[in-house]
Amino acid sequence: MSPSFHDRTPTLSNPSALASAQKEFSEKGTGPLSIMFNSMGMGYFRNDSLFSHDSYKALSQTEQEYLAKPTIPLWEIVTMAPCLNPAADPSKTILTILYFLHGVQSKGSIELASANWKDAPLCDPNFLASPFDKANALASARKLLGFVDAKGIKEHVVEPFNVPAGDSDDEIMAWCRDFGVATWHPSCTAKMGRAGEQEYGACVDKDFRVYGTQGLRVADMSVTPFMFSCHTQSIAYFVGASAAEKLIGEYGLDGNVA
Repeated sequence: MSPSFHDRTPTLSNPSALASAQKEFSEKGTGPLSIMFNSMGMGYFRNDSLFSHDSYKALSQTEQEYLAKPTIPLWEIVTMAPCLNPAADPSKTILTILYFLHGVQSKGSIELASANWKDAPLCDPNFLASPFDKANALASARKLLGFVDAKGIKEHVVEPFNVPAGDSDDEIMAWCRDFGVATWHPSCTAKMGRAGEQEYGACVDKDFRVYGTQGLRVADMSVTPFMFSCHTQSIAYFVGASAAEKLIGEYGLDGNVA
């Protein structure tokens, strides 16, 4: 991007300017460091064109009804994010735009590598295995590239960096596969479900007890039965609070016990 697009790179790459910004922030809590990377533009969007796609029609009726709700986003965008690509030139002004898929249908797996608990488990996220996820990734990427080409941004672009090689579906999908990563919010590996549903992956009951064991409960994002269309932090808080309420009620830990 042209240097006039934002002042982050000049500030971070100039020792004198950075020292001045650090001093101002330390003394007054103001200046460029008070907003730098703390004021990212974020939004949640839907790809309504997907509702006529064969991959959507192949989903269960329950899943279709959930995804079709007007309050359920199918993708999210974050702009003005820190540059996460190690190949980027830190001296240049770079506009980093991230997009995240919601309503993910692909299911990965996690298995024991051996009987030795010290051996790391075998994890396969199985990204983009679902035809719906592929269609969503492609449609969302096209929307994202359209934003970059919009008036007000396009005129600041000096040269593209880490973008698809071309405009074809295959080129965009290759870019998604080569550079797509997780957002470090693993979920659903020990999902909650009714008794008798273990064959469908249910691992814990409504009280967070692990089926087939005694004295073991799980209370984290692994118990969610499906991926939520939001950031997982609020759901993690809810899981923790729900588990706490159950333990407090079950063991009389409400403060009235002597």
